[in-house]
Amino acid sequence: LILEEINQNPDITQRQLSRKVGVALGVGNLLLKNLAKKGYIKVTNLSWKRWIYVITPKGLTRKINLTVAYIDSFLGHYRRVRNILIENFSSLTLNKESKVAIVGTGELAELAYLALLDIGVDEIDMFGNENDKHVFLGMNVVSIQDIEVNDYSKIVVTSDDIDVINASLKERSADSNQIVGLLKNGNMV
Repeated sequence: LILEEINQNPDITQRQLSRKVGVALGVGNLLLKNLAKKGYIKVTNLSWKRWIYVITPKGLTRKINLTVAYIDSFLGHYRRVRNILIENFSSLTLNKESKVAIVGTGELAELAYLALLDIGVDEIDMFGNENDKHVFLGMNVVSIQDIEVNDYSKIVVTSDDIDVINASLKERSADSNQIVGLLKNGNMV
């Protein structure tokens, strides 16, 4: 984060940098000294109490390595969640003829959509409430109030307010075996 801030604003003060990073001024000073000692930044004195910080080639390499590590970690997590969903959906006896509704438009809905495609389900409709997006992955998002529960083999709920959605779906004669909740209190079930 410090390298990114210095890259964007080389004449940033230690006080400004410390605030942006969320550390005390003394800690910010130690971090800058440590980065300079490792050769990641070059510190130049412009005038009394005025310094400029420049990322060195070694610092730029370090910044790139940290970014790559973050992306690898993120993609690894993404793959693990997608594989868990594929495994769970595979046990639901879904097939090419199955029609599935997804309720929600967040990141978990996107992963659920891709996992369903991976197991061969391609008739997927998106539903949401007034707070959800109106278009999701190029598909129109229909109000959950308009869902015809009998049209779907499974209704996958990707929202953490599953109890409210379950009650709403059951009022429309949805079978509890038809509803697949992926989150409970913000955690995957």
